[in-house]
Amino acid sequence: MHASSFFANGLENLGDRPCLVTPQGEQVSYAALATLADGMAAALAPGRQLVFIEGRNTVPSIAAYLGCLRAGHVVHVIDPERPDEYLELARTYRPHAMVRCSESAHEVVHLHQNHIDLHPDLVILLSTSGSTGSRKLVKLSYRNVQSNTTSIIQYLGLQASDRAVTTLKFHYSFGMSVINTHLAAGGSLVLSTQSLHEPGLLTLCRDWAVTNLSGVPYHFEMLDRMPAGLDTIGSLRLVTQAGGRLAPAIVRKYATLGRAQGWRFFVMYGQTEASPRMSYLPPDLAESNPDSIGIPIPGGSMHIRTDDGELHQTPGREGELVYSGPNVMMGYAHDWNDLATDAQLAQLLTGDLVVMDAQGLFRITGRKSRFVKPFGLRVSLDDVEAHLRALDHVVAVVPAGDERIAVFWRQPGTAMPDFAGVLAAKYGLPRFVFDALALADLPLLSNGKFDYRAMVAMATERKKPVARQAEARSPSKFIKIALQEFVGILAGKGGSWHSLEDLFAFYFPQAEFSPEDSFMSLGGDSLMYVEMSVALEDHLGHLPGDWYSKSLKELKGLCHE
Repeated sequence: MHASSFFANGLENLGDRPCLVTPQGEQVSYAALATLADGMAAALAPGRQLVFIEGRNTVPSIAAYLGCLRAGHVVHVIDPERPDEYLELARTYRPHAMVRCSESAHEVVHLHQNHIDLHPDLVILLSTSGSTGSRKLVKLSYRNVQSNTTSIIQYLGLQASDRAVTTLKFHYSFGMSVINTHLAAGGSLVLSTQSLHEPGLLTLCRDWAVTNLSGVPYHFEMLDRMPAGLDTIGSLRLVTQAGGRLAPAIVRKYATLGRAQGWRFFVMYGQTEASPRMSYLPPDLAESNPDSIGIPIPGGSMHIRTDDGELHQTPGREGELVYSGPNVMMGYAHDWNDLATDAQLAQLLTGDLVVMDAQGLFRITGRKSRFVKPFGLRVSLDDVEAHLRALDHVVAVVPAGDERIAVFWRQPGTAMPDFAGVLAAKYGLPRFVFDALALADLPLLSNGKFDYRAMVAMATERKKPVARQAEARSPSKFIKIALQEFVGILAGKGGSWHSLEDLFAFYFPQAEFSPEDSFMSLGGDSLMYVEMSVALEDHLGHLPGDWYSKSLKELKGLCHE
């Protein structure tokens, strides 16, 4: 498409219609916003520019964004809370200018006027996952952004009377799409820096008769635990959720609540690489299909790819989700040299595993990269997370090394559930495969998603085996101590046991054993043989080669030898 038909270029045609509402209650019209946008763009040097903009939910930031789009510049909206990340990106992409934005003003910082080849279709650069520190950016064209904006307006049924509130960060693709779609539909935006689950946000929504709310799973999980929620906002028309999988029980709850109160709850799926929306679940199907991502958006299509590359839409057959549509990105950029290349992709390999049911609804079963293989058994971390969330736990699950799994639990002031026992029973694995850590709040990215990278680092650091320096000279002694401490940390036992009964109960949590039972009679297998033998040897001081066949009574007798 030509840039002249882009949604940002017709703002002034809506005249005095309210467009933005500030936290102070000031209302900015479409005509006034167009004037502010063009004034900001006029401060840039002549020629097509690459411009970095601080992404705040403020009038100056949105005006700077729209001004650059209207003037034909290429924009990257950055997270203003991560200045080190900006400096690294600036060195990599060499922007011509940086627009610094506050609550009430903007400042254009000119950096250089050297020529950079910019593809004529390129308009927006976005981080692949909000703010991860990666220098890889997604390249979006006018066609990408406009087609997705039009599609979202169509399936949500957005109207000029709709009023949304900015519950998401501007630099996050979901947050940007909320701004794009409501402006393109002629609606209005209440500007806020609060998240959906913060109490003050609900008051703001009531004060300004907000009709549309958007959030990621964490927001709805927290909102679900608040005494007052969405049922207190009488003006609601639409509630949308994206940014990850929401527990089916919570999906069903909000779908039911919306039906009872006259608003619609949309579960949506997407990736930044798709500008960002790919599918939505029709609200009337959410109660009966709460674990589904629904159907492709208007203009898009979804297929399932087998390991050998075959594309199909066979119900019940799992494979990688492949999306096609005009909103699929131009490609990735790794530095400024990639900004001139034309690599419009025919399809997007999402990396998500899905199945399709007989109704044509798609359901995500896991992430190709979100697997751990304890003792060679393939376990989906997404499946573990979904299982615990179905039990009403706010958790995030990450790998703790190649063969262990860490569960991060948001501590609500109660005793920690027995996550290891629950998961050991479900997956048929020893308890020590699973570790649980309680935190007052789970670490989040600035886009509201879980910061899995931070949690992986925490889990890895927690499980580093520490060898005693005096005994580290002997390789065999070092290995024994490292494994002993590793098992002890995972078990939460620190490598020591009060009794053999205590030790047996830990390794066989589902068994009712007697003094005559042994490792073999209780069904011990190779998964726990090494770990239990180390634990027993530490407890007993020595261990016979046939320990696995000796009864608990016989092993206790060894304590006195």
